[in-house]
Amino acid sequence: IFAKHHGQTFHHPLFSLIYNQSSLFRNRFSVVVSTRVFSKACLRNNIRRAIYSSLKAIPTKPADVIIFLKPSASKIQHEKLTSQINTALSKILS
Repeated sequence: IFAKHHGQTFHHPLFSLIYNQSSLFRNRFSVVVSTRVFSKACLRNNIRRAIYSSLKAIPTKPADVIIFLKPSASKIQHEKLTSQINTALSKILS
């Protein structure tokens, strides 16, 4: 909750990131996929799991990150979306 109220925002055509440096020694990520992106819960969970699995390999400074997917994210493949998110995170948090 602290990151949402006090963090910095990064906007991308496919997603928005809210991030804040963390005092912990690890990253904490949250992925939000609304019903505007995918109406079925199984599709929302699949994209959320794909993003979480790609985030485990990112070596960055400790931060709290909330990722909000936009409706345009439903039109591209999961691999392209995760690579865009990884690129943005490495640019922001390095």
